[in-house]
Amino acid sequence: MPPNAQESAPWSFHDAAKALREILKIFDDLVKRGGKAVDAYRWYQRKKAARALDVLRFKEGGFIDVLRRIAAGQFKQSDLDQINAILKRTGPEVKESIYQLERLTDLLREQLGMGAAMALEDIISSGRSKDAVRMGLMELADIRLTTSSKHAEIASKHSEIAHNILMSVLELNDRIISLHELLLTETKKRAAIAKRKTVAKKATKQRTLT
Repeated sequence: MPPNAQESAPWSFHDAAKALREILKIFDDLVKRGGKAVDAYRWYQRKKAARALDVLRFKEGGFIDVLRRIAAGQFKQSDLDQINAILKRTGPEVKESIYQLERLTDLLREQLGMGAAMALEDIISSGRSKDAVRMGLMELADIRLTTSSKHAEIASKHSEIAHNILMSVLELNDRIISLHELLLTETKKRAAIAKRKTVAKKATKQRTLT
């Protein structure tokens, strides 16, 4: 794994975590400002939304530490078994979170437009999504080490796959950060439009009275 990728990882994980906290605040605000349409969001539960967003990202530790060892060629079969165990344990939670995120995508589409919704959909279901990374982890864990003459070749393949997964994780973090920036821009833009409309209505009313 290239040194620059490993060095950038802590910043990436920290920034993605911060971005997700801010994204949750934006979701809360969208629901509160739903006005007459608020009934359509009765399904919204902050705790579920927070959990879904939290599951969306990969955190330091867990998979990441194991992947770094594999990418560096310093791993054992037990590391691959650990990946399998984590995948099985977290599978149902990830599936439920994706369902919640799809509902949040609908909220974005209705309140902020297609661009915002597509940005979240890209994180959920693109080739660099959480689910795609998990599929890569499954592929990695399914290739078992051997004591045969092909051990070095198999270990090298593990390292290559692990490196690619790490790059996908960093890209996923970048997309989460970009999603936050996009949502922030859209909410500010729409707030400005709403403010201008309010000012225009007041001006029209004032002219009518005079």
